[in-house]
Amino acid sequence: MARKFLKPVLIVLAISVSFIAGAHTASKRGWGSPLVTIAVHNNTSAPLRAVNLRYGSCASEGTAFRSGKPLAVGESRKFQFLVCGEGEFTVEAVLENGSQLSSSTYVESGYMSNEYIEPNRIRSESSFYGW
Repeated sequence: MARKFLKPVLIVLAISVSFIAGAHTASKRGWGSPLVTIAVHNNTSAPLRAVNLRYGSCASEGTAFRSGKPLAVGESRKFQFLVCGEGEFTVEAVLENGSQLSSSTYVESGYMSNEYIEPNRIRSESSFYGW
């Protein structure tokens, strides 16, 4: 009689362990998160006067400013914003000499991106869900 229940119990146990492992993995990697994380790095040889981030998603737009505080050489700042599925963001940097750089990038929920401000461009490295 005990053997009759062993197989269903083992199946339920295997399914439960798989579900818990999947939920833990999803939580650690940020899967399903509506947040987008952008790290802006100053890879120039001088402080940046300003770094601005504009973003849009689902007919809404927003701006995160850092204009009042320069970004020192080698320093980085993180920005986070919500998107409903997909959107885009634009990084704008004002260099010490007054010249401006700008770069726009497509994003989806859970994306993480490193934006490297260089003397003549903004280089972007994106990853999906913490990979």
